[in-house]
Amino acid sequence: MTITSLYPPIALATVINAFAFALMWRGHKAELRAGEPPGWFILFLLAYIGTLGAFAYFKRDAPLTSGRDYFMVAMIGEAFGILVTFGIIRALYYTRGMKTAEVIGAYLVAGVLLALLLGVTFL
Repeated sequence: MTITSLYPPIALATVINAFAFALMWRGHKAELRAGEPPGWFILFLLAYIGTLGAFAYFKRDAPLTSGRDYFMVAMIGEAFGILVTFGIIRALYYTRGMKTAEVIGAYLVAGVLLALLLGVTFL
């Protein structure tokens, strides 16, 4: 498989994950307003995590052979990137007015997620 054949699955994964991030952000804002997450938000997160988790579980040792496999791997990688981005944004933006322990916890979680991403990428 050539590098140019990877562009379409990765581009599609990027578009879908951008849409997913926007939905998650909307759900998070709705949760902040109402005090609890909306039902569609929980359903979306479970479906998203379940689909990516099932692919990673069933294809964990198998070689990647098709565009669909590369698409799913790109989805998983970008989903982890979304998680890290969300953690950093939450730590930087939503910690205003929180107790010091909560601020430290938010920065610690964001830092651990970023360290995991860097470690998985470069080690």
